[in-house]
Amino acid sequence: MRRKAKKYNSRSKEKLTGRGYIKDRIGIEDRPAIVDERTRVGDWEIDLVIGKGYSGALVTIVERLIRYTVTKRIFDKSARTVTDATIELLAPFMDLVLTITADNGKEFAYHKDVSKKLEFGYSFADPY
Repeated sequence: MRRKAKKYNSRSKEKLTGRGYIKDRIGIEDRPAIVDERTRVGDWEIDLVIGKGYSGALVTIVERLIRYTVTKRIFDKSARTVTDATIELLAPFMDLVLTITADNGKEFAYHKDVSKKLEFGYSFADPY
């Protein structure tokens, strides 16, 4: 391997710090089992859709049972912008939000702010 005398950085799972790690992340395996059954309203999934040429993005939040979808256009994909958009989108449904599942994108790094504001559980899917 050509490294030009640069130190090799291991990408092992034991190293849970650094640029790609979301602090206080709760894995999908710790989420309540009833979420997998899709028998109740209130379990949501969130994702970010990037626009052509990175000109903007959509925050999409889908309810898993009835497939109700809420979206908001944002102009950057920073964690603060995505957090504010998530709170704004889910505020009218506070009584109907029990859990939310996200991918491991760093735009969801402020998940604790959303959980505290709207009072629900937040979990992250496993990579790959």
